[in-house]
Amino acid sequence: MKKKITVLVIGPTRTATTALWQGLKGVETVSVARTKENYFFGRRLAGKSNQSYDDYLSKHFARDIRVDFEPSIFHSDDQLREAFATPGIDRFVGILRPPLDLYKSAYGYNTRNGMTYDGFEAFFQKASGYYAYSRVAAVAHDAGVSIVWLPHDALVTDLRVLFTAAGVPCASESALPLMQLNSSQKQVSAIGRVVKQARALKGIALVRTVAERVRGSWVYEKLLYSPTKPALSIPASELAAVRTSLAKEEAYYQSLLLRAKTDLADHPVQLCNSYDL
Repeated sequence: MKKKITVLVIGPTRTATTALWQGLKGVETVSVARTKENYFFGRRLAGKSNQSYDDYLSKHFARDIRVDFEPSIFHSDDQLREAFATPGIDRFVGILRPPLDLYKSAYGYNTRNGMTYDGFEAFFQKASGYYAYSRVAAVAHDAGVSIVWLPHDALVTDLRVLFTAAGVPCASESALPLMQLNSSQKQVSAIGRVVKQARALKGIALVRTVAERVRGSWVYEKLLYSPTKPALSIPASELAAVRTSLAKEEAYYQSLLLRAKTDLADHPVQLCNSYDL
């Protein structure tokens, strides 16, 4: 008898999770939610939902291999603890991307969406620790759970590495590159700016649901985005300052990356159309 397996992708944000979610929609053996991120753990902690995770899974996931995306919980220790303490999650998957690249991507995304900062260094000081892999790993260690770390560049090249990392089979014999990256690679649309600046709209559930469901679709990507985004201009002195501040975190990231790449090399993609766990 097939056992249902649940994989929770804990992020962080700015690591192609939207592209991964879109890509997994085309994999027959995998189930993803219609909305990429449903903020299950954040809503529970905020008292906005008392739904159990089992009920949530039953509602949103139809197949035996269920990949749930909650990249925002990476940035909240409380939400991480809630997730790590939740029964029924078989694998926690985190995505590895260079810390400096993450902060640069977040800075560009936020500024293109109407937020203002007194330069990149000021943004980093405000967001320091937001993308700290060492912090998340410490929370996981305290909770007694393991995180399977997945290299961002390997994921973009072939999403099958998710199956390898999570220890579940993949039916595709060919590589599955993520051809369509998310909005971090494009200029944010005029509509996006208006919606982001109208912060009150975020409180309307229908608006959030519609925005998530159309994000990444052909219409959204082709019609609402320009083909390219303007280059992000950050003074070299600010980059150098942030790079120095990130030295310890960069070293920790490199240690995780080396281990992750070794694990992927030691465990090739399992090819089969059915599985028993």
